[in-house]
Amino acid sequence: MPNATLNGGWWPRSWEPAAELPGLIAALTEHYGPIRRLILNSQVWRTGLESTAVNSGPVPVRWFSTTEPSLLIAITEPGNQINLLVVPPGVKAATAQAAMDKAADPANRLQAPAILAVLSVPAG
Repeated sequence: MPNATLNGGWWPRSWEPAAELPGLIAALTEHYGPIRRLILNSQVWRTGLESTAVNSGPVPVRWFSTTEPSLLIAITEPGNQINLLVVPPGVKAATAQAAMDKAADPANRLQAPAILAVLSVPAG
C-alpha cells in the first residue's frame, strides 16, 4: 500500500498490540480526533487483537499481510487517513528518532520502507 506522504512516525517498544496501541490511539485522538480503525501488518505484529479499548470506546484493528510492515494506517471518524512510519522495536534511540523526524518532515516524500532503508533499519 504505497503512500506519498507520511504524517509522522511511531516507535513501539514491542510487537505486542495490546501493550502498544492504547497509548498510540490516545495520542492520535488528541491530535486528529477520534480514531475509527487501525490497519497493521499481520506478519510482524502478534495478531489476534480485534479491537483495543480506549476512553472513547473500542477501536477495531484490521490485520493484512499485504500492508507494508513499516506502516501503520489510522482512519479517523471523518474518514481521514493517517500514515505513520513504524520504527521496529529494539532500534537504537538515536536511529529511531532520526527516522521519526524524517517521517514527520512535511518536505519528506520518502515512503516508510525507504526511510528505514536509508537508516539501515530492518523493517520488522
